[in-house]
Amino acid sequence: MRAPQAITQADFYEDCFGLQLLQQGESDRLLFQGSGREAFCYGLVEGREFRLEAAVFGVPDVGALESLRRRLLAVNAEPGEIRDSEYPGGGVGFDVTDPEGRHLFITAGDAVRSNHGDLPGRPRGLSHVAFNTECLDRTANFFIEGLGFSVTDRIGTEAVYLRCCDQHHTVVLVQSQYPSTRSVAFEVPSIDSLMRGIGRMKVGGHPPLWGPGRQSAGMNTFAYFVSPSGFVLEYVSDMDRDQSAGAPPVAAGGDHGTLIDIWSMAGSPSPAARLALAGRPEAPWKAGR
Repeated sequence: MRAPQAITQADFYEDCFGLQLLQQGESDRLLFQGSGREAFCYGLVEGREFRLEAAVFGVPDVGALESLRRRLLAVNAEPGEIRDSEYPGGGVGFDVTDPEGRHLFITAGDAVRSNHGDLPGRPRGLSHVAFNTECLDRTANFFIEGLGFSVTDRIGTEAVYLRCCDQHHTVVLVQSQYPSTRSVAFEVPSIDSLMRGIGRMKVGGHPPLWGPGRQSAGMNTFAYFVSPSGFVLEYVSDMDRDQSAGAPPVAAGGDHGTLIDIWSMAGSPSPAARLALAGRPEAPWKAGR
């Protein structure tokens, strides 16, 4: 993510949210890892705007990377040339933007950590990302036709849940007035870890924005928070997996906020939560911004 004063926020992400500072490499960015196998899971870049810098997705190998690039060309997307990755773990990849100009980086061949393992109350790594979109169907079709995602759930005309693996959802698209980043979700090992994380955040002066609760789409537990930059972060645990059998379920129509918590513990998001989840309008990405 990109934000003013991003590099001053290491303590929040380490001490409160529970990530580990990987490096402060270049002077304008912070990179973090969780307890899982990925070389990194989140980054902050110094800049004037509040926006998504890039969403990074991995494929199994370079052959799959080349095949996906050809698929994107076939649907009239404009993927960049395959190049060396600048992200921790190395490998190669290419840049592409979705119809609303979000920057995606598709990578292959990146190294994974050998010394990883769950830590109670600490995120393993990234679970999923949620985007607000002006055109739900058009953006969803790009992820489906261009990137090969599958629809797992819909909530009426409000939201689409998409997957690229056995996890219930990797990307959530929510109908909105403008394109923005809605939330970034991190997987924790269990409900106990989720509650430990909530406790640590509260002690650090960051009570939940919304939650805890259990989501109807994916059956995962959740708790949302606001970062010092105003970005919405989420803990999730126990998400449904193995989506291979049968047709994808389609949820009944209704409001995305009121249908999402089957425990009725978190309730509908407050006006403050809705405002934070709306994000800030994001102009289309430009290389070298």
